[in-house]
Amino acid sequence: MWTRLAFPSRIPRQLVRYTIALLVMAVAVLVRWLLNPLLRDSIPYVTLFPAVAFAAWYCGIGASVVSTILALAAATYLFIPPVHSFHVLNGVQFFGLLTFALSSGIIIAIAEAWRREMDALQVAQGELEHRVRERTLELDNANHSLRELTARLLQLQDEERRRFARELHDSVGQTLAALAMNLATSQADIEKLSETVRTLQDSAAMVQDMSKEIRTISHLLHPPLLDEAGFASAARWYVESFGKRCGIAVVLGIPDLHERLSSETETALSEFCRKP
Repeated sequence: MWTRLAFPSRIPRQLVRYTIALLVMAVAVLVRWLLNPLLRDSIPYVTLFPAVAFAAWYCGIGASVVSTILALAAATYLFIPPVHSFHVLNGVQFFGLLTFALSSGIIIAIAEAWRREMDALQVAQGELEHRVRERTLELDNANHSLRELTARLLQLQDEERRRFARELHDSVGQTLAALAMNLATSQADIEKLSETVRTLQDSAAMVQDMSKEIRTISHLLHPPLLDEAGFASAARWYVESFGKRCGIAVVLGIPDLHERLSSETETALSEFCRKP
């Protein structure tokens, strides 16, 4: 890539470029003059083309044009017969001068176009680097803001969780404790009620048993069938009750009576049946 040398800021850059172009061209003329015993008047511009190319590449269009004109004059004066004269003898020498001038112009134009393209590229690169720095700074700021926002959100989330935990502990926790106490009390009451229910069930069973016993005793003392159906039905009831109480199979054989006995006789027979 084309670069520029750094010079002290007190020296104008254009002066430095003109000086370098003239020095390079002077060196090229000197080299050609040293080769003059070997080359004589042939190819007088052989060392001047590289100097023109360097001046066009580095020193700019002004310095390269000036150095090219001076080099053309020096070559005409020193290397083209008649030497030490600016007189051109024939068309061949004039064509050589014109060819050198045109070639130098083409080289300078190409170098200048290339230099301008490099300057444009450098400007574009500088703008791109500036934009990259700006975007990088914006990205850093955005990342910093994002980190601050993330930290703030985490802090708010932690504060909200602490508030929820405190509210749960203060309100719901106390309510649950009171509910647990009520449930314990209710459970104790239910256990007491269960015992009361069992007691009532036992008492109801005892009442039923007592009712059965009273009814049995009542029937044994004076069976209702004795007054309603006579001694035969009462006797059968006595036998069936005896068999159920004792678990003994008893067969009763009693003839069918077409007429009922007297009440005294039935009562006496009934008293006889109640005796063990």
